[in-house]
Amino acid sequence: MTKTEALSQHSSYVENALRHVFLSDLFRAVWQRGYAQKLHIYNSEVDDSGFDLVASLGSVVRHIQLKATHSDGRARSVSAHTALGSAQGGCIVWMSYRSSDLGIEHYRFFGEPAGAAMLDISQRPAALTQRRDIRGLRRARVHHRVIPRSEFSGVLTVDELLDALFQ
Repeated sequence: MTKTEALSQHSSYVENALRHVFLSDLFRAVWQRGYAQKLHIYNSEVDDSGFDLVASLGSVVRHIQLKATHSDGRARSVSAHTALGSAQGGCIVWMSYRSSDLGIEHYRFFGEPAGAAMLDISQRPAALTQRRDIRGLRRARVHHRVIPRSEFSGVLTVDELLDALFQ
């Protein structure tokens, strides 16, 4: 089995592992800065509101949708649930990772400064399903919109991402 096949076959495993790597990076960055405040993480049991987790540091609260692409991936956009726009501090963190060891190479950020509402994404083009129907057509995903990579920040380190999230 090739790495590409393994990534596809074990996508839930990879997604969960990357979530842990992301959180480890974030906790480490907070610790290294010597924050007096604690970083708190709250898990979303069901991904039906557009976010994977809630993170708070001091008085700043972020509802975060995680996206991931391996470093050889060619994704030019991601999809996001429209409900993310109404969540406090809604944002998307897009991770680029190495398929060799699931290490995160860099991050991209889509959202507004801490304390500001996320831009309304409801009028953006609808995301399409991965599967085609009997006619070979892909249907629009209800409440999911396309966010192009060009609207994300440039490449960020974990320290720069921490600033984007909480300053």
